[in-house]
Amino acid sequence: MKSPVYHINRSLSLKLCLGILFCAVIVFIVSLGFLFERSRRMVKQEALAHASHVLENIALRVSGHLDEVEIATENIEWLVMENLEPDSLFNYARRVVEQNPGVNGCSITMEPDFFPQYGRNFSVYSLRDHDSIISVFEKPYNYYEKVWYKAPRAKNQACWVDPYNDYNEDALSSPVMIASYCKPLKTDEGDFVGIIATDLSIKWLSQTIS
Repeated sequence: MKSPVYHINRSLSLKLCLGILFCAVIVFIVSLGFLFERSRRMVKQEALAHASHVLENIALRVSGHLDEVEIATENIEWLVMENLEPDSLFNYARRVVEQNPGVNGCSITMEPDFFPQYGRNFSVYSLRDHDSIISVFEKPYNYYEKVWYKAPRAKNQACWVDPYNDYNEDALSSPVMIASYCKPLKTDEGDFVGIIATDLSIKWLSQTIS
């Protein structure tokens, strides 16, 4: 009995069929590899495009919340400067928190000895506590070394300060990380009289974006 190799060597048609089959297999494997690589690139590009879109949306939403805090601060500033009285400042700090759901707290702190009847230190503070708002005339402590006071005073302009933990168990304070938009209070003559700082809860911002 003759072997298959013998028949292959003797039959031209069989040789051509096997050659064509071999070429077809090679073409199929190359095409499959090309399609796989192309599909991988397309999936990667789509994933990157989707991620970029999501990040852009997050950035816009974060920017929107930051703008809300800045606008709330700007809107109350002129009232503060028109009514530099302790009770008025107390009410203005509370109003900022009441009228702006994205605001965690607001403080208005005056320069040392601005209100002599209150001693060297004077600051009013309102804090959102779940569904209620707590407002106080703050107990004396060294406000003037806090970043939310020092930074805008040194720069002589409004600024955001990096997120920080300002919790103090002996005083009304936020138990979560906050970022503050701090704006100098100045008279028409340019005299510096204090700082208004409006706080944004990082935890609230994260939950809102999520």
